[in-house]
Amino acid sequence: MAKYLNVEFGTGRIYERSTEKKEGYEEFTSSKGNTSYRKYYQKGLYGTLTAIEKRDSPIGEQIQLTLKDKSGEYNNLQFGLYDANGNVDNRFAESLIRTLPNVKINADYRIFPYVIEKSETSKYGSSGVSIVRADLEAETANKEDKVPVAYRYLAKDEIAGPNDVPKLVFKEQRGKNRPTAASMEEKTNFLYDVLMRFVTPSTKKEEPSAPAPAKKPEPASAQSFVVDSPASEQKLPF
Repeated sequence: MAKYLNVEFGTGRIYERSTEKKEGYEEFTSSKGNTSYRKYYQKGLYGTLTAIEKRDSPIGEQIQLTLKDKSGEYNNLQFGLYDANGNVDNRFAESLIRTLPNVKINADYRIFPYVIEKSETSKYGSSGVSIVRADLEAETANKEDKVPVAYRYLAKDEIAGPNDVPKLVFKEQRGKNRPTAASMEEKTNFLYDVLMRFVTPSTKKEEPSAPAPAKKPEPASAQSFVVDSPASEQKLPF
């Protein structure tokens, strides 16, 4: 039986959820006071990638990666596709989509979502999904074998090419410098089209021709995380 795994929004940790207390699970209390239990995959998720899907769920549309671990068990790792405003989620989904052209079905990987908080030495934090070629038997991965992003962010004065994410256009709105709705829509449509080119064939035919954005319960903060910036392409320590 396949497992369904999620990513903790605030930390990036992969977890398996249970309504019952089990060995190796930590108690978790939601903002509404509901108690459940979570088993965290502290080293990330190791496995052979067998499918990339876009699926509907009760909390909105999801990107689902299916990986078969060394014991032959299938793990379905899910990422929310949209944020609360109907744009592609810039915390995890955007990073994942930009990497998909360089990801191979039936290759062995370690999937490691991450959140790096801003600090005294860094004005911004960052988040995303690190995908690294892995040794499944040893459950090890060399950060030098990280799968690179295929679609890059543009510097301020660069002109977009076919392998560039459309730039956001900022204007002063309601007392703050905010991205325009038109530029956000262009970027979301671009990323959605990339995703749909790389979902596995068995699921691609089931999808509608246009996305149906759904709200997520925990939107990312634009003040805490770098959005659409070449500076966010930092070398990670894992």
